[in-house]
Amino acid sequence: MMLGSGCKDNNANKGLDNLIVKLAEKDQTIDADDWQQIIEYLDANKARLSDFYDDGTIDTEDVMEYITDFFANRRKPMEIQFVGVGNGKSFLAVKFYLERSGSMTPYDAPDCNGEFKAAIVKMLNAAPGNEEDNVLFVVNSEVNKYPAGIQQFIRDDNIFTSTKDMGDPSFTDFGLILDEVLNKNKSGELSILVSDMIYSPKNTAGINPQKVFSSAEGMVNSVFKNQVKSKSMLVLKMNSSYSGPYYPYNYQSKGLPYRGYRPYYFLIVGDNADIARLSTDEKYADFTDFKSLSGYENMYLFDASGVYSPFYSLLTKSSDSRGRFRSGRGQGGQIVSLDDVETDKNSGDLQLVLGVNLDKMFIDPNYLVDASNYVIESPHPIKIKEIRPIDEESDLDVNQHDLKGKMTHVFVLSTDKVINNEEVKIKLLNVLPSWVSLSSTDDDTNLSSPGFSTTTFGLEYIMKGIYDSYKKMANGSQPVYFTLTLSINK
Repeated sequence: MMLGSGCKDNNANKGLDNLIVKLAEKDQTIDADDWQQIIEYLDANKARLSDFYDDGTIDTEDVMEYITDFFANRRKPMEIQFVGVGNGKSFLAVKFYLERSGSMTPYDAPDCNGEFKAAIVKMLNAAPGNEEDNVLFVVNSEVNKYPAGIQQFIRDDNIFTSTKDMGDPSFTDFGLILDEVLNKNKSGELSILVSDMIYSPKNTAGINPQKVFSSAEGMVNSVFKNQVKSKSMLVLKMNSSYSGPYYPYNYQSKGLPYRGYRPYYFLIVGDNADIARLSTDEKYADFTDFKSLSGYENMYLFDASGVYSPFYSLLTKSSDSRGRFRSGRGQGGQIVSLDDVETDKNSGDLQLVLGVNLDKMFIDPNYLVDASNYVIESPHPIKIKEIRPIDEESDLDVNQHDLKGKMTHVFVLSTDKVINNEEVKIKLLNVLPSWVSLSSTDDDTNLSSPGFSTTTFGLEYIMKGIYDSYKKMANGSQPVYFTLTLSINK
């Protein structure tokens, strides 16, 4: 829908425009609560804004396109992010997939400490929304719906005993399962897989493990195709007590007794907008408190689209600023363009201070503040001298009071040269974290080795296969979590 089309009543159209400015101008976001206000306004003016409806139902895509075009055509164009909008539901539905294989059942053995089930139960209980929207599946050689429902599953004394007749536990068809979790995930849904992530095809006795790993990468590449452009995947590494047989890649028919700790993983898949909603919508604060889950260790977010669009603004009066400049015209509270820029006469360089909101992201906080994880694209060298928490007393001008509480950190940018009409792009790279390789082993036959309790056979190859698929969707370049764009003019 083009700007203004279908809006026959100018007063109703103006009222809608005023509402979306009120809701989105400051944070450049339409979230679920904002969307509800927009829906209520449209319903109250349905006769006058009828072109937003199709057979009496609001056309979500038309409304989103109208809002996008409205802000894109303003004197100061803005890109609006929609968070948790578009599926017509107040909450995301959850499809939970539990791997039931021979090497998974010992996580919930009678003599275990209960961490494994406690983490699953807490996640299921914390999922907001209607219970009838949430579904549990048991996966191994097949994908089977658990007939008794999630609440009965939670009450089960042993979650693997109650699912013992579902599928073949001696074989996990990862291609089938990942296809289900990724490619059959719909907008407005979260697909959550709990698995030990051990790729174990049939009959690997005597097979070179590198052949198994190549097969794993091939399997992943065949599953993770075009869908990854619109989907994000959050991986949580967990650890729990384990008591029972473990099946090394070349002893699959027998298994070896093991009692100790073993890693396992949650894979959480959803549309990019739905994953973004998880990290920003307060309704999901308890659900996304992953660090409080029993046995939580690490997380990593696969994303090809730049799922995050953090608020940022140049801070013109910070104590770390150096040089001369003024903010470009017509920018309001958010400053992304500077004019009349000159280097400092005494030091000979230019220091700019950029405030950025790094809150509420599924990214390790230490990763976010490590300058080496960022790349700057500009016509000449500009470096990040420092990333530190914001000090609103010394970093904000008195005239920038409307920015208070909107940014968590400052980036001190330094350069010794200024050119005209310079566009600067600051990108946070999305790279596989070091914990992935540290959590992977090429040999799981020695159960008494020091690393057995913390490593997963072939994990790195599966994760790399997934990463390469996301990289392909990022046009072959390294994926980034977000990009901050600035304009500098002499």
